[in-house]
Amino acid sequence: MQTLPFYAGFVLLAGCIMVIAALFAVSNDAQRPRASAALVATAAFTGLIAFNYVCQTTFVPALARAYDPAYAPVISTLSLQNPKSLAWAIEMWGYGLFGIATWLMASLLGRTPLERAAGRLMIANGVMSLAGGFITAFRLDWVMTTGGMVNYGVWNVLMLALAALLVMTFRARMASQSHDRTPTISAYTSPIDHARHEIRANR
Repeated sequence: MQTLPFYAGFVLLAGCIMVIAALFAVSNDAQRPRASAALVATAAFTGLIAFNYVCQTTFVPALARAYDPAYAPVISTLSLQNPKSLAWAIEMWGYGLFGIATWLMASLLGRTPLERAAGRLMIANGVMSLAGGFITAFRLDWVMTTGGMVNYGVWNVLMLALAALLVMTFRARMASQSHDRTPTISAYTSPIDHARHEIRANR
């Protein structure tokens, strides 16, 4: 049961990748440098966090099940149960990199009030995630303190709100593109109707 949250973390990881990839796909030429930098930051984030979750779901439990005193330093180093483990440094700086990615991508969302709200939350995620990384650099075990737990709770609420706004944003863009798309001419349209369509299209 202790590994279940980390399996859910893989789902969160996939969602983060899809969001950044989708935003990169809709970026224009002027936005492409920032979007490309965000894509690189997301790739680094993916590598770090995937490694961490593989350790928590597979490697560390395997060592614990076949416990030997020789495994103790490795378990202590890689288990998130230890507030001073390498795993926490990887976790916090990994999400710090994703914070950089969302901060960079925020400027792509500005067409509507809904998009601007999503953009502000993306910037807020960048600020919170980077702050978490820097605090961890000075005090690794802060994540298990009261302040660290409060920060974690606020970040989760922020991510849920951001996810909801991004879903609504992408749906609105898809609806707008569908509305703006020129209707196709049916193979059964009469020549007169076809001519009327061409006249309207060329006005």
